[in-house]
Amino acid sequence: MSNLHRLKWFDQEIRFGKYPNASTLAEKFEISHRQAHRDIDYFKSSMKRYELISMMIGHQFQGMGYGVPALKLVIQDMTTTYGCDEIYLSVIHNNVRAIRTYENIGFKPTGEIEEGHHPEPIYCLKIDR
Repeated sequence: MSNLHRLKWFDQEIRFGKYPNASTLAEKFEISHRQAHRDIDYFKSSMKRYELISMMIGHQFQGMGYGVPALKLVIQDMTTTYGCDEIYLSVIHNNVRAIRTYENIGFKPTGEIEEGHHPEPIYCLKIDR
């Protein structure tokens, strides 16, 4: 069974309020306890990591000052609702206006690239509490 399948199962268990331990994980997927602990550590470190999938301002409304306030409201809602510590997003590499907006808000490039129809650099905003 693949790592992704195992991680999806583990994620689903957590979402249903079950918290399997390393022994349960190791037994179910026939992996070492060491690997099971690594999987659990991975989830602990990624549980407060959220992604902003898509945000668009209609073409007729671009350049009118709506982008930054709208983005700040989305960030505020994500931090209030989910308590996230980090917000990630990707942006089309040549969308200079969007990149400038994200950087002005405080997003920093991670060095990772999402390969889709276009290369999309990934940005991260670390939430200060």
